[in-house]
Amino acid sequence: MAKLGLDYATVSAGRPELIMLSASLLGQSGPMADFAGFGQQGVGLAGISTVTGWPGRRPINLGAYTDVVAPKYGIAALAAAVHRRRQTGRGVHLDLAQVEASIRFIEPLVLDQTVNGRTATPVGLDSPVAAPHGAYPVAGHRRWIAVAVETPEQWRALCGMAPLSDFSGPEFDELERRRASADGIDAALSEWTKKHDGAALEARLCGAGIPAAVVARTSEAAADDQLWQRGFFVAHDHPAMGPCHYEAQPTAFAGSASGPHAPAPCLGQHTDHVLVDLLGYPAAEVAALRAAGALD
Repeated sequence: MAKLGLDYATVSAGRPELIMLSASLLGQSGPMADFAGFGQQGVGLAGISTVTGWPGRRPINLGAYTDVVAPKYGIAALAAAVHRRRQTGRGVHLDLAQVEASIRFIEPLVLDQTVNGRTATPVGLDSPVAAPHGAYPVAGHRRWIAVAVETPEQWRALCGMAPLSDFSGPEFDELERRRASADGIDAALSEWTKKHDGAALEARLCGAGIPAAVVARTSEAAADDQLWQRGFFVAHDHPAMGPCHYEAQPTAFAGSASGPHAPAPCLGQHTDHVLVDLLGYPAAEVAALRAAGALD
């Protein structure tokens, strides 16, 4: 941005109330500030790659995960900057590093290392707060159900349904005992779940207070009752594709309809509106540009 003359010092000259957020991979200072960066690199630099996947296997590629994390901190920082400006009348330049923001997402692991000397490693589907905890096969081709048991009450409820008699003693009310026997519990649970329809089993487990959910395919989201009842899908008639369903905003504001309020535009659909109505070009000049092929 500085090369384009859009650095904070330049654009805030004469505008002390200006707030600018710079969100780069590694921040605006330091020996790596000028490095080009992408989210895939950020995941590795933040240490997240070392704790993903299964023991003994290569890390799972989480993609541009830092791109997902950083905006959440950016929004909070902007809100704080606006609040500060209301108090002082002055703006500020916010320097947000994606890697630094993402490290905060694994902060318990960082603290465990610095305080206790324990280095986090990949654990697959294991959980420090639930056992059993994983995805188990259900009827159908490559269908699964996710189950997480956190409390003794949930465990007893599961034992009342599934053939887990080898693990039903009172000592298995303890989380660590179940974690120590996770392989045996998972094997027995899988033999039971694979005989059941996923949706029916989900309803049965949830009805007994056991956290469970069918692992849905992407295509199934279009028929999800929860999404439809919340108005997440919006129908519009596209001029080229016909009736289409669009995803609405994930946050619903009371008293206002959630967008999008129109179908996706076709290529060049709003060219005249932008050039004439917004930028003020004469209609005759726009027509001449179009005739010359400049707007194709």
